[in-house]
Amino acid sequence: AACSENAIGSDVGGALSFIRTSLQGAVASSSSFRRVLLAAVRRAIRLLAVTEYTSDEGTSEEDDTESERKRSESSDTVGSAPDARLVSFLTGVLLSEPVSERLTDEENVTVRSGLFEGWCIGLLSASSPWRMVCSFTAANILNMCPQALSHATSRIPIIAKYLGRLESTVLRRTWAERAAVPVCSKYAQALTELLASVKCALRVSPGALHPSCIKVDAATPLPFIPTCSPTKTDAESWECSEGWVIGDSWEVWTGSVEIMEVEWKTPPRSSVRTLM
Repeated sequence: AACSENAIGSDVGGALSFIRTSLQGAVASSSSFRRVLLAAVRRAIRLLAVTEYTSDEGTSEEDDTESERKRSESSDTVGSAPDARLVSFLTGVLLSEPVSERLTDEENVTVRSGLFEGWCIGLLSASSPWRMVCSFTAANILNMCPQALSHATSRIPIIAKYLGRLESTVLRRTWAERAAVPVCSKYAQALTELLASVKCALRVSPGALHPSCIKVDAATPLPFIPTCSPTKTDAESWECSEGWVIGDSWEVWTGSVEIMEVEWKTPPRSSVRTLM
């Protein structure tokens, strides 16, 4: 919320920064206004989740013609799309400490469960930047209110299915970015943060989610399964104990490596404005 407040304040003269305290007071004192604001945030997240985006696949000619066609057809729709920064700012107002202190525990759980359910809808978007923002926000809400996990998964089955296969999603994303290790994208960080929050929430609500078996692409390597159990020694390596190598012996390979330039171009930017 602080980042979105600075971003919005730089564009409109900081008007929201001056009415922040008034908004917090209105949200804490009026349950009707609180429900209206919560419904507005959830609606904006759904609209942003279906916003047209530009794919980074295909040739440059195809991208140019496709982007021009989408721009001409959906110029009115994109112009009236909600502002992601404003949605995050209102979410921060609902989760702020002055509001939480004036609400009861039951009211806090209701508000946070509704926000978590709304931000989880954004995880189903076709836009990677918006999924990244939704993952970070949903993870923070779940850390504040672990009970929101059981609320969302019981009401919307598709959220339960997505979070159930979240381990496979994180594993496949990590393997796709293996060439840049130890550097990873913010998208991978967001998914990992969400997975950690879900794991912690399952300790509070064990039956809220049933994780599915981990599934990976056919190109993802699997660890070797030893044909016979290795002999236990004091100097046994972890690669052998976990099945990554067949034996406990090492092989030294010599040769030369040729590094060739990769023909890569900057992908087109998404039409969804992010907080980053």
